[in-house]
Amino acid sequence: MRILLLALLAFALSTACAHAGQKPTAGKRMQHADRNDDGVVTAPEMKKEKQWEHVQRSTVNQPWEERADTDHDGRVEPVEARAYRLQVIDVNKDGSISVEERRAYYGSWKRVVSNDAERKYDANGNGSLEWPEAREYLKDRLTIINTDGKAIVDSDIEREFDDNRDGVIDGVEAAQLKEALD
Repeated sequence: MRILLLALLAFALSTACAHAGQKPTAGKRMQHADRNDDGVVTAPEMKKEKQWEHVQRSTVNQPWEERADTDHDGRVEPVEARAYRLQVIDVNKDGSISVEERRAYYGSWKRVVSNDAERKYDANGNGSLEWPEAREYLKDRLTIINTDGKAIVDSDIEREFDDNRDGVIDGVEAAQLKEALD
């Protein structure tokens, strides 16, 4: 009996040591990343998750992305995203998007709620975020970006500001976001 008890204790300790320094799963992203469903996301699992997310970000998922995908390869490269934004937002066709042009574009903007975080900001409960609602969501996200220096793109709304389509709102993109919110 003692041998069995010692064997079980040794197994429990070795399992705990094997998982030391690894982060427990939290949220849908971590559940998806935890490939072997052991409750722990290892470095190799996170690497695979990031690769998967990169493919998802660059794949045509939205109607605007379908229009922006000019070479029809099923992916929107950064140059295509920028060209599309210029085409849609750059009213005076000077090759750059001014603060006034961004504000005019977002003033008539409306997007379907794409996740639980956005749903919290859908004040009228119609399943869409109009610009005033989206603006509040983005203000809160900008607070996180200003605190951490960057933020992972968590929604379709944020994807609109991810110019280089790397899945992260960085300092340059955050500055553009801030201009749109002012």
